[in-house]
Amino acid sequence: RAKEIKKTMSENHADVKGKNSHTFGRSPTFYRYKYKDILMKSSWEVIYAIYLDENNIKWKYEERYFNLGNCTYTPDFFVYDENNNLKEIVELKGYENSSFTLKFNLYKQMFENEFNITKVLRANDLEDILKNKSYIRKIVKKYKI
Repeated sequence: RAKEIKKTMSENHADVKGKNSHTFGRSPTFYRYKYKDILMKSSWEVIYAIYLDENNIKWKYEERYFNLGNCTYTPDFFVYDENNNLKEIVELKGYENSSFTLKFNLYKQMFENEFNITKVLRANDLEDILKNKSYIRKIVKKYKI
């Protein structure tokens, strides 16, 4: 019965996928942390934001999305130089799924200029950043919502 209901719902809402979806161009709403009045999805994002702040690096979180056709891609951090010029785009990935791989490959094809200044930081990259800043991991808990 559940499969029937799911199939019917899917068929009834087939027209609200991709660009027709009310969530097109928006980030998902499963934010679990709040740092400097900015809602963030993961502790790694909070850790990276603290790292950037401690190093006086200007940044914005999920500042814009990239229209990939039937879906969008929203990188985590946009990092700026001292003159407020976009320096790099940073995506944090603790876990990569096939959806991310597909979106990232589309992003690479469609937005070459932005892709050239984009870097993906994985958990081990963040561990390297934290080597001398282990206290950051401890204070992240206070930003959980």
